[in-house]
Amino acid sequence: MGCKLEKIIKNNQQLLKDAIKLHQNGNLHEADNLYTNYLFLEPNNPDALHLSGVLKAQLNQPIEGIEQIERAIVLRKRFPQALSNLAKIMCDLGNNKAGSLLYSQSVRLDSTNINNWNNLAVSFFIDGNYIAAMNTIWEALEKYPQHETFYDNGCRILKRQNKINEALKLSEKGLDKIPGNARLKIHYAQCCFIMGRFKEAWDAYEYRFKAPDNPNKPPEFPIPYWKGESLNKKSILLWTEQGPGEVFLSATMIQSIESKSSKCTIITSRKFVNILKRSFPKSEILDGEDFNYIEGKADYQSSTMSLGNYLKTSWDNFENSKNIIKANIELTTKLREKYKKKSNNNILIGLAWKSTNTVYSDNKNINLDELSLIFKIPNLTFVNLQYGVTSEELNNINNTKVQFIND
Repeated sequence: MGCKLEKIIKNNQQLLKDAIKLHQNGNLHEADNLYTNYLFLEPNNPDALHLSGVLKAQLNQPIEGIEQIERAIVLRKRFPQALSNLAKIMCDLGNNKAGSLLYSQSVRLDSTNINNWNNLAVSFFIDGNYIAAMNTIWEALEKYPQHETFYDNGCRILKRQNKINEALKLSEKGLDKIPGNARLKIHYAQCCFIMGRFKEAWDAYEYRFKAPDNPNKPPEFPIPYWKGESLNKKSILLWTEQGPGEVFLSATMIQSIESKSSKCTIITSRKFVNILKRSFPKSEILDGEDFNYIEGKADYQSSTMSLGNYLKTSWDNFENSKNIIKANIELTTKLREKYKKKSNNNILIGLAWKSTNTVYSDNKNINLDELSLIFKIPNLTFVNLQYGVTSEELNNINNTKVQFIND
């Protein structure tokens, strides 16, 4: 009898191991079947309940997942990992208050889990509880003063509250602990820009190229970088870094370089070639995907945004850039007429609301529900300018009467 029981227990243990392995390898449905079989035999195993609950949430069955994880927590009183996973599910469902409470319980049981501290702060932040978010950051920094993420998120939270001086001090504190950190340099630069400390801002902003999650690395052309020298009878090769926002921001600087140099060549992504050709007719605009450097192509090179080091050194240098960027009149007229017909002659408003760029997205993103008061204004039609799949977000807008044009 003892041998038979031992064999059953061993087989059950192997069943759970097999389920976990399938789960880790991404075979979710197969793993779900094995977890179900195991829990039929061992219904009160907290580990199996916990992992099966996590899997249920991954399979878009969050309610069942929550129930299983809650059972696991009842069975094992001190279960920080289950608490944090339950917190994540709650936050994913938009219940950040419940998520914050669960993350708080988890970090009190296991203060060594850095991700939980960070997730707790973020859950408070998303819920709009900035004071609790910053209190969490300060407490985490007491324990982990060398950890970049806490300085990074702390600066984001403070900037969102327009506490620029405090954000600057926190970035400086972080840089004392982690010298040369690219993310903290960017926070420092952004604060200095707002405060009008342009020399410090531009110097620190150059660290953006070193940010690990910034895909826009500078090209390796054997040309000296322009550092404010006279461009009289000189040529310069400029290259864009990011998206249309960068092109618009640097428009006056490109125009200035175009007028100062004997020849200006701009390398950009294919989608911006035509708009730059219309906007800067004196410059040579080249598709970066097809560009091959030819020796002697230019005397100097620069990123378009790095031009600010020498052209935007005080508020007085920020002139009006109206009408520099030229649209395709024929196309815009055609689209406007098309959208006007679709909207019954409502006022048309183009709308984009989020960025996938992880370095800067916190300053760009907004939840559509936060625009609910604007959506209630009559006689408005919104043209969806957001890239990526947005149908689910648009369907979830609380005000179902809002009119969107997706083209």
